[in-house]
Amino acid sequence: MRQTHHESRCSYGSRRTARALQQQGDAIGRRRARSLIRQAQEAVTRRRTHRYRQAKGEALVAPNLLERRFDPGAINRVWAGDITYVGTGQGWSYLAILMDLHSRRIVGWAFAMQADTELVITYFLVRTCVDRLAGDGQHTISKVMQHVQVKGLHRVEFRDAKGRPMNATLELHYQQMTVLLPIGKQSRYPELQRAVLHAQERDPPAGRARIEWNLITNLPVRSRAEAIEKLDWYAMRWKIEAFHKILKSGCKAEESRLRTADRLTNPIAVFCILSWRIF
Repeated sequence: MRQTHHESRCSYGSRRTARALQQQGDAIGRRRARSLIRQAQEAVTRRRTHRYRQAKGEALVAPNLLERRFDPGAINRVWAGDITYVGTGQGWSYLAILMDLHSRRIVGWAFAMQADTELVITYFLVRTCVDRLAGDGQHTISKVMQHVQVKGLHRVEFRDAKGRPMNATLELHYQQMTVLLPIGKQSRYPELQRAVLHAQERDPPAGRARIEWNLITNLPVRSRAEAIEKLDWYAMRWKIEAFHKILKSGCKAEESRLRTADRLTNPIAVFCILSWRIF
């Protein structure tokens, strides 16, 4: 009885405790469970009710741009977001996520102790494959970056297609510019001010294609140090993908149904060791 009570985080009363023990094969009723709880001097803790803070002033209603078109047909066309709350020992915490509606994959998330504006401001660093129009609309991003001088060199570590560790020296180009949306969307959405990073490998080895990354971000890139920081973040993607593959395919993390903190302790310890070995 005591174990069942603790596994419920002391939230089960006599009815639910009796029902849980009956599922384990014990012949027990509600009154007997109530007597055992009293004899063990266990207290029933009511779960706290969550309430969001009331906003001051009139609430803003965002326009419905999606119009219930939940299958955009390709990745990176429509991202949807949501916020949820998680009860912890330190109080309520808040999780905001962004999901690509086509692939149903989480492309970004944020975690905070308050549900405020900072929680939902999503920063991104993505590799772009589409050469958008930039500036006055007469040139593309690649044409603009061709006239940007090399602003530094940086050495990165990565893995090739076969998973072998490699090193490369990259030439850095970065520029803040206006990125235009596709022509069909320019009437509905404003222009975007984004930082564009172009990293191209200097003297690639024979037998391997030259590394060329075209990155775009809404984070500030005003110096060589900030550009190198963003390149190091992107170079970590191979380790992140390997870590997720191990968790999903090797450890079957998604199939785990661990209801209590005590049961979560062991797998979390294993995951921490895996992350330490990979990173």
